[in-house]
Amino acid sequence: MPVHSVNELVEKLAKHPEGFPELFRRMGYVPLLPLLELPQQVVVQSLEQSFRDVGLSSADFASVSLRDLVVCALRSESGRWTYLAVRWLADGFPIDEIIVRVGDEMVEAKRGTQADRHILFRLIRRYEPCA
Repeated sequence: MPVHSVNELVEKLAKHPEGFPELFRRMGYVPLLPLLELPQQVVVQSLEQSFRDVGLSSADFASVSLRDLVVCALRSESGRWTYLAVRWLADGFPIDEIIVRVGDEMVEAKRGTQADRHILFRLIRRYEPCA
């Protein structure tokens, strides 16, 4: 079932019996992958407030990197997560050296659909590092 809001997902993670910090330590970004179902601008704008709203700490929020979430999805064997990560990138999520490297890995390993690999290839080829 798709996530309907950032608050909904963060609340579920905060209420997990292990608690967010332990769940994140044990499972990494996997529990956060459903954030990719939402528009990246919405996630960027509301994630920190959602953490505060459910009583998670600033340290909990600081432990989360949306870039690392995208990297996790690009490395996934699931076509769903690779598709959603590529859509975030196509919608303007910042591309850096790490995204380029992981994108190259995805393309070379032929993960995701051919269409997604073509989109990703074009996006990462446009990347120019800042001087």
